[in-house]
Amino acid sequence: MQLRNHFIYWFLSGIFWFLFQDLNLYGQTEDPRLAAYDIHFCFLDLEVSHRNSDIRGNVDIQASLTDIQTDTLALELIDQATTDSVLLNGKKVPFLHVNDLITFPLEEMEGSEQDISIQVFYSLTNGDIIAYRGINTKEGSEGDTITWTLSEPFYSKYWFPCKQDLTDKIDSACLYFTTENGTRVGSNGLLTHITDMGGDKKRFEWKTSYPMAYYLLSFSVGNYLDYSFSAPLGNGDSVLVQNYIYNDSSYFRTIREDIDATGPLLELFSEKFGTYPFSKEKYGHCLAPTGGGMEHQTMTTLSSFDFGLVAHELAHQWFGDHVTCANWQDIWLNEGFASYAELIALENLKSTEDRTDWLRTAHALITEEEGGSVFIPESEKETDKRIFDYRLTYRKGAYLIHMIRHELNNDDLFYRVLKTYLDQYGNSVVTTPEFRTILETVSGQNFSVFFDQWYYGEGYPVLDFAWRQRNDSLIIKIDQETSAPEITPFFELSIDFKISYLGGDTLIRYKHTTNAEEFSIPMDKRVYLITPDPDKWLLAQIRSVQRQFEGDTAAQFAVFPNPSRNLVYIENYQIGLPYNAKLFNSRGLLIDETENSDAFFTFDFGKLTTDIYQILITRDTHREVYKVARP
Repeated sequence: MQLRNHFIYWFLSGIFWFLFQDLNLYGQTEDPRLAAYDIHFCFLDLEVSHRNSDIRGNVDIQASLTDIQTDTLALELIDQATTDSVLLNGKKVPFLHVNDLITFPLEEMEGSEQDISIQVFYSLTNGDIIAYRGINTKEGSEGDTITWTLSEPFYSKYWFPCKQDLTDKIDSACLYFTTENGTRVGSNGLLTHITDMGGDKKRFEWKTSYPMAYYLLSFSVGNYLDYSFSAPLGNGDSVLVQNYIYNDSSYFRTIREDIDATGPLLELFSEKFGTYPFSKEKYGHCLAPTGGGMEHQTMTTLSSFDFGLVAHELAHQWFGDHVTCANWQDIWLNEGFASYAELIALENLKSTEDRTDWLRTAHALITEEEGGSVFIPESEKETDKRIFDYRLTYRKGAYLIHMIRHELNNDDLFYRVLKTYLDQYGNSVVTTPEFRTILETVSGQNFSVFFDQWYYGEGYPVLDFAWRQRNDSLIIKIDQETSAPEITPFFELSIDFKISYLGGDTLIRYKHTTNAEEFSIPMDKRVYLITPDPDKWLLAQIRSVQRQFEGDTAAQFAVFPNPSRNLVYIENYQIGLPYNAKLFNSRGLLIDETENSDAFFTFDFGKLTTDIYQILITRDTHREVYKVARP
């Protein structure tokens, strides 16, 4: 039924509002009036200022109906905004603006025509703004006042009429912003023109032709300096890197090197993930006094050019913007991957120490609490605090990817999985099960247990190791507890062990599948140390590593071989703890002495005459004596 009687429309709109108001939490609504159309193009034509958060203008949306039976459509906009008029296909229509929804009747369409145009004229004044929701105005660190938008997850409706549906990406957009002379407005896509509007005003005209999620549309306005350069992408192509920074020459000199680091990062990520997905337009930054950064498509808003922050937000252009989570329960697909890209950047462009520090810090944060899953339950999918839980969504999500990389045990394969994932879901949305399908298809491995334990499960394993050497075998025992046993009683693990022996070391891997298990490997070298997970691949707490001895369990040292014509070794069981060792001949004369704390020390018997020698080893009050023959 197509409504033509406006009185009936107003009456039924009120009923619809009553029925659907409880569903309209944070814009995550199942309201059929929002689901009845698919957005193709969005044209924002707004007046904005760096001095306040006032907005005036209109938004024109080109869409197609997905439900031709519907008789009412809706857009989301906060009640604090003033809606002046709504045009449907160029004609004014009655509307109701209540409960953060603008609803209006769908006039009869001619024939089977399904394309529609919705234009909303509106205004929003600074006094109606809710801090850090949608739009903000604040003085930056260099004294300039900046106005910027921040829409994730549910706050696009706080500054423009929209449809907050992750599954309905906007195919393309034009974003026009009229502002005062002397300021610049940064936004998505390419700056196609700056038009003189007269009266000390000019209009910045941006255009993007790439699909984009609703929360990634943005602008930032301030007295900016434009610092732009071209960065290679590693395939012979390059991309514009456009930075709107605080207009202070001394400040610029201090941060220029940090800004320039964007170039190598673009080249690195293009190599690892596939060519920068918006290479026909640009990548850039707008500085703003915000907390951290926000990965607005092609032009991130950020507070500083910290290396890790720049890497994180740039990686979002692949993970979050090009491929977007299909619902907020899958936000780790955005934030976990962007966080893990920080580590990829460190291990490729910085040092091993930087990589280790990142992993150590992430590990400590995740394990400071016993529970918590990467998966966001249905009851919490509309809670900002849970969606952006730094410990679980960001760091545990990143560690989950780190462990997937370890399970694959092949970096070429790991990056092939990522490229396949990005290729298949580029310019679209994705769920966790869909990512897992790509992972399993490309790798040929089954990750069902892994996701049950690490993604849906909670906590982490707590491990105790004991080891001993018997003849030519090394025997290792593993005991596992978990931090949240009532939810996840056991974690299957692929554990690396660094086996350190006299003369070198080696790395082995063991699949830990049951608790309290013991395994043996051939080892004819004298082992003095095993180090589980030496490269920090596992999100596990290693509680103890204990060496077991046969015979004199009170001994802290071993001396071998005996007799010897060459080197005689002193093995220190308590590596790192200092001791004193003296070498005497049979007449009691001191031949040699050392203060040491290493795993091994040697006396050279090859220089000595035939005799029975005595080695006295002391550590604090502990004392051991060995007689060694030199034939």
